[in-house]
Amino acid sequence: MYSSDEVKRAALTIAVIAKQHGVSEEQVRKDLSEAMNNALANSEPSAKEQLQSFSYSGSTPTVEEFILWLSKKTIESYRQ
Repeated sequence: MYSSDEVKRAALTIAVIAKQHGVSEEQVRKDLSEAMNNALANSEPSAKEQLQSFSYSGSTPTVEEFILWLSKKTIESYRQ
């Protein structure tokens, strides 16, 4: 899964985004959670295929895990 250092960096990313946009970390987490839940609920085959590689440690993913997964997918897409 993800290391504790990776999770800490993702949490720091949330703090930086909040500061840059003048909103609370709670608001950023809420927005990310909504985006993540919408992605997970998407029934389109292409979306389901993309999300097959999304693994997380508990029964419900955290926003930090979502950020880390998205980052990995973005880096992979640039390498292709």
